[in-house]
Amino acid sequence: MDQKPVAVWVAAGVATVGGVLLAIQSISYALLVVMGVAALVVVARKPRWAAPLFLSSATLFARPDVFGNYLAPLSLVLVGASAVLSIAEDVAQSRNPVRAAEWVVPIWIGIAYAGIVIAVLFGAGTEIDSVGRGVILTVGTLVGCAFVLADPIRRILVAKMFVALVGLFTASYVVSLVLWVTVGVSTIQIGTFDTGVVREAQPLFFPFTTTVGSVLVPGDLTLPRFTGFGREPGWMAMYAAFAYFLAPKIGWTAIPLRALLLIGLLGTLSTSGFAVFAVVAAYEAFFRYRSEISRASRVLLRTVGLAAMSASLWVAFNAPVVGIDAKRTSDRYSYGQRLDSTLAGIEAAFTNPFAGGSAASIVGGVNLIASIALYGILFVAAVTAAIWLPRFKHPDRAATTAPVAVVFLTLLTAQPPADATWAYVCVMIAYAATRSRPNGDFASSQSSGSQSRIAAHRPRRVPTPANES
Repeated sequence: MDQKPVAVWVAAGVATVGGVLLAIQSISYALLVVMGVAALVVVARKPRWAAPLFLSSATLFARPDVFGNYLAPLSLVLVGASAVLSIAEDVAQSRNPVRAAEWVVPIWIGIAYAGIVIAVLFGAGTEIDSVGRGVILTVGTLVGCAFVLADPIRRILVAKMFVALVGLFTASYVVSLVLWVTVGVSTIQIGTFDTGVVREAQPLFFPFTTTVGSVLVPGDLTLPRFTGFGREPGWMAMYAAFAYFLAPKIGWTAIPLRALLLIGLLGTLSTSGFAVFAVVAAYEAFFRYRSEISRASRVLLRTVGLAAMSASLWVAFNAPVVGIDAKRTSDRYSYGQRLDSTLAGIEAAFTNPFAGGSAASIVGGVNLIASIALYGILFVAAVTAAIWLPRFKHPDRAATTAPVAVVFLTLLTAQPPADATWAYVCVMIAYAATRSRPNGDFASSQSSGSQSRIAAHRPRRVPTPANES
């Protein structure tokens, strides 16, 4: 009898017993153990999925995600395990485990943290020990991802697992939403969880819907804001939009799936998420280069696109509940903080770009622009390079624009870029997954060995006898 499945099932049994004990203390940990057992079962049946599954499971524990403030070291352990498995697999198959294309993001994020050190030397108020933690957790995670994403099959699996994870959490939100409307919000609460960002523990709803805060929507109905596996709704809005634009690039074009991802985005009730999605969707529909149409048609299409993008921005500003104007009224603190921080970052760029000068004492790095005041312009330039430089030598640049732009615009306007580990992992996933075509045909940069391995996975066509119709 094969010993590997037996060992996995024993581990699953131990994890289940541990889960029962943890459930006495926290329903959140119990749910994590259930997911862990499910992952072990999958690995037992599909050993090739082990490394991508370890990497995907790290999503929940990394920053800026739901358990990232407390369990970020666990995410590094999981990513490290996935990297070791990937290296072992590549070495066993006589493949090079290092691909230069996957190392651009880790290197430039490392340079970004070096920029913070320079800012500290120029007098910025950042504590050097927090920089050290950021280097270990963020850069270490990205280095591990570089090994996992080096293989064509693994990178597609990682991308699909990420989209599936977003869809899974959103499906839970849809169930909860129906129950909120029919039986009431408080009726289906099954526990609480703590993100480390909000002071009070936040409610966890059946079946496993995480939320932070609530908003009054038209119809005098108060709805909790869906936060999924993000630390707060704005991050989940980014993940949902990212998955929405990535899904068709990896062969998942089903309308129900994309509709589900869009529901997840709307469920966050995130102003910035809605605005970023509107702008990127307008670009993807009207401005993306299409070689199959004439130049005159492209000009006409982009003219229409300008009008559509203007309309999108108007809707993003004036939409009820999630519009910028509504946000300015309903959440003045959040709106005012982001505005003040962004203006301070712009001021710092002109007065003291290396450390922020006096602005650093009154502003937090709530977005990429504001980070000029806190971390210096070298940090901002390096982060921008990490996000966009891999695009220049990518074999299918047009496919990368929308998902990568979602991450960049979110960091530029709404979310803090420091220690945003999984945002940078998303960038790596977007570039790696789109380098491989969904039908198994790989761009010219792939080795013939990789292509032959994919061909081996394709179903063979059985010839039809001549006397059969």
